[in-house]
Amino acid sequence: MAVGSALFSIVVPILARGHSSAHSTALCSLGYGTWYGSAFAQALLIACHACLAPKQGAGQVSGHTLWLTVGLWGMAALLGLPIALDSNSSQGRCTVTSSWDLEPLHHTHIVVCFAVFVLLPLGLLGAKGLMTALGRGPGPSVGILWIWFIFWWPHGVLLVVDSLVRARVLLLQTCLAQQALDVLLHLAEALAILHCVAGPLLLALFCHRATRTSFSSQPLPARWSHQDTLGGKS
Repeated sequence: MAVGSALFSIVVPILARGHSSAHSTALCSLGYGTWYGSAFAQALLIACHACLAPKQGAGQVSGHTLWLTVGLWGMAALLGLPIALDSNSSQGRCTVTSSWDLEPLHHTHIVVCFAVFVLLPLGLLGAKGLMTALGRGPGPSVGILWIWFIFWWPHGVLLVVDSLVRARVLLLQTCLAQQALDVLLHLAEALAILHCVAGPLLLALFCHRATRTSFSSQPLPARWSHQDTLGGKS
């Protein structure tokens, strides 16, 4: 998550709406691909941890987990390809292409965002509740890292709403409603950007809690030995 937040922070100046520096199409594609790819990776990592945490002890990291992390990053990069290919440089600013021939890429990106940012956390919560109700185990682990989805959930929902409005499936009766939707889209994007600040804080708090849990789960002789070691160093 820390790597994803760092990558996201790097490309924020490139894709900032008020930034007027000239950018090439390749740089814009790389920026959008990194922007969403890093977000997809963080979401997949949180979901993966939620599913694996009940089966692993605190602080246990196996070789399979490391390879799974690499695989999830690769999957996230693939999921970010549609928006990377759909981006362009217009008047020195990075924009999303609205041409008809690239429309399938845009729709694919919206579906991916809705699936990762909205359906994924809802599915995990549903699985948690269902498995608990049926008494088939604890289900996915719900932890502090799940707060991350709050920053991206509105973005995933509003992208779908905006797409339905543009396709005239959902009709807005007044210009004020369209303006309100535009404002909400900008606010959702700003909230998503804030995750690069909150993400490392959530990760630090998660690691702190995991360390305390791991220490408290140790037998008393091991704790005394650890405390004696710390006392000797001081």
